[in-house]
Amino acid sequence: PLFRSRKYTVVVKAVDKKDTALYSEVPVLVIVKEADAKWPVFDQRQYSANLKENTASGTSVLTAEALVDGQSNREVAYSIKSQTLQSGSKTSAFSITDSGAIRVANDVDLDYEKSHGINVVVVASLTQPVLRTSEVTVLIALIDVNDNAPIFGKELYEASVSIGLTLGSYVTNVTATDQDSGRNGEVTYSFSSDQEYFSIDSSSGVVTLYRELDANTYDSYELSVTAADSGTPSMTGSSTISLTVRCSASGLCPQKRPADTSMWIIIGAAVGGVVVLVVIIVVVIVVVLRKRKAKGVGYISKETTGFDIVNPAYDQGKGRASEGKGQINRAVEDIDDTVYENMAAKAAELEDNEYTEITSAQREGEEIIYEAAD
Repeated sequence: PLFRSRKYTVVVKAVDKKDTALYSEVPVLVIVKEADAKWPVFDQRQYSANLKENTASGTSVLTAEALVDGQSNREVAYSIKSQTLQSGSKTSAFSITDSGAIRVANDVDLDYEKSHGINVVVVASLTQPVLRTSEVTVLIALIDVNDNAPIFGKELYEASVSIGLTLGSYVTNVTATDQDSGRNGEVTYSFSSDQEYFSIDSSSGVVTLYRELDANTYDSYELSVTAADSGTPSMTGSSTISLTVRCSASGLCPQKRPADTSMWIIIGAAVGGVVVLVVIIVVVIVVVLRKRKAKGVGYISKETTGFDIVNPAYDQGKGRASEGKGQINRAVEDIDDTVYENMAAKAAELEDNEYTEITSAQREGEEIIYEAAD
């Protein structure tokens, strides 16, 4: 073994191949110096990790730590030298902390459909006593998740068939693609609702005639088609097939499809409901206004022929009661020494200075109860 701080002399001999008696020697001095221990060295020659493509920003992936003389050292600084997609494009999907932890910085670039993996080169630096650096490669493989729904080639497919077409005959076909891989990208087809005359192959999307067309057949059909992938949970896409049914060669023609009036029925019902609601509201308002009254109290004796009544009058509505002042403008008539009738007055509402007619019945020496209609 080589010892530190030792000198070695190595003799190098060169021999002539034609005549082994001819040769030459030269001494070589080798000096072995003690290596600088302060050098950052990663604990692995290469790092790798698997990461789902829908991983959120801020998620920790792994830690690439560089040791100094076999020990952790807080003086080591970490940085990312480069990040490259397998396609060759640059990215900024990851960041690194002061401790060497690699985290997701931009989850938009984690797209399995664009690149199956990302290569990250990490640099560890030690500045004292002089700058020393080392590098390591981190291979991050992206795992596909079911994040894409099947997409049809067309939003509307159009086709036509004739009465008399034999069962199982080709009508049309639809195609949907899913950008995911594996089972997440496997697409199956189906009708969104049961169909009487047509069927669809779940694997190919080919639509064929399931039941014979005759004179009872309508002249047009709209078939809603669904494409579903095999991921968990499954994602779906939809499209529509517009089919026109033509007359047969013998002149047998389909029936005209009746117009759909269901929408007008719904609109009419909605309008009618609004009208009824408005009428109910108006009736309630009228009833409330008619029932609103103001009440007050006062006193009178049979010797009184005219006087002012000044006391609070309270209406039955909500809020602060209004005080009213009434002036009796008609002489009090003594009917039977106890009952006074036919009193009329004008009361001024202090809050709006409007006059209100007041009528009441009372007994001598007792509390006058009077009512004012709004």
